[in-house]
Amino acid sequence: MSETVDLIKQYLEIWNERDDACRDALIKATLTEDSTYSEFTDGRVRRVVGFF
Repeated sequence: MSETVDLIKQYLEIWNERDDACRDALIKATLTEDSTYSEFTDGRVRRVVGFF
């Protein structure tokens, strides 16, 4: 499978994980310290930097 598809699956696992400790472990295993999160709401892009 491609690295992109693997990353997408791992990202979705983070959002679907209900256990806090497991979710934190997934975040640390998947994302880097310079990761950012962008969200499109109300017609605007909101970006949270250093969120993870």
